[in-house]
This record gives sequence, C-alpha cells and structure tokens, in this order.
Amino acid sequence: MRTFLLVTALVAASATATAAPYGKTAAKAPSSASVATTTHAEHAASVPLNNVVRVGADGKRTALCCCGHEFAVSDKSPTMSHDGTSFYMCGEACKAAAVAATPQETAKTMTAWRAKFDQTSFATNAVSTGGKTTAVCGCGAVFTVTDRSPVIVENGVKLYCCGEACHEHLLKMSASERMALETKSASEGKPAAAGM
Repeated sequence: MRTFLLVTALVAASATATAAPYGKTAAKAPSSASVATTTHAEHAASVPLNNVVRVGADGKRTALCCCGHEFAVSDKSPTMSHDGTSFYMCGEACKAAAVAATPQETAKTMTAWRAKFDQTSFATNAVSTGGKTTAVCGCGAVFTVTDRSPVIVENGVKLYCCGEACHEHLLKMSASERMALETKSASEGKPAAAGM
C-alpha cells in the first residue's frame, strides 16, 4: 500500500504540471537545456534525462521505477514525465497510482526514488587513478574532471564533457543518437566519437 501511495504521488505531480487546474496557465516542464549547467559537484541535485540505470551490451535497458522496482524497459513500458525526467514505469498500475497521488505523496516518492537512483553505479567515461579523475570527451579531448565539468546522466551512463559546448552538442542530438553514443561508451568504457 505504501508503494502504491508513493507511486501515485509521482504521476499526480506530473499531471499537475501539465494540466492547468481552474483555468490557470500550466507550468512548463524543464527542457533538456536546463540540464546543461549540471556540474560534477551538483550531480546529486541534478536532473537525469531518464530513469534508466543500466544498458546491456545488447542495448536492452533496465530502469528504476519510482516505486523502487528495477525492470526491463520495453516498447510497451508506460511512460511519463516529472520535473524534466522521462520515467519508464514498471506497469500500468504504477502509472495509474502515480496519477492519483497528492503532491505530498509525490514529494515523498521522489525523495525515496532519488536516494536509490543516486546510489546507482553508472557506467561512465571517467576514470580515477592516484586521486585524479580524468575522462575522454565525446569530441576526443582528454580532460581532468572537476566540480565544474558538465555531465549528462541518461540511459544508465554518466558522461562527463570537457566543456559547455560539447555538453550542449550532446543535448541537441536526438534521443536515439545520444542513446547509441551512450551504449557504445558504456560497452567500451569511454565515449564514442560524437561527431563534434
């Protein structure tokens, strides 16, 4: 029952953001551009582009539903958006429960989901050795990851970029182009060339 209430909250907040009650103007969901200023230090408070936590070598994705359940994403997985994150839901029951949630239930659900999501070990292009973290950007540049390095968290991969220009370039790619790059990066342990 508790999980049901938590999931319910997620969808209700999503519905609240898109359906303008009582004739008021609906709030716009953050665009992917709002993720552009996310830095290494801000990752804990950043907005992931989706809730995928792993992508297999075969391209199959595993997502962490807002109810806390990990599941294989399929073409039939229900989806919804909440505060700039595209969520794959583990089933129609979770989505229905989320739609009926109060804002307080949504906040509680999202806090629990985010705590679990932030504990995930993502595939990444960053490597730490001798107290120094370096990465290979999609443009091919090798750089030191700092608290100001832009990062994209999507499809089970955390990609650090050498600068805002590369970060913006990746965000402007289509979702399928980014996923191909992220999947290749995860399987090779470094970013694939992104045509930058």
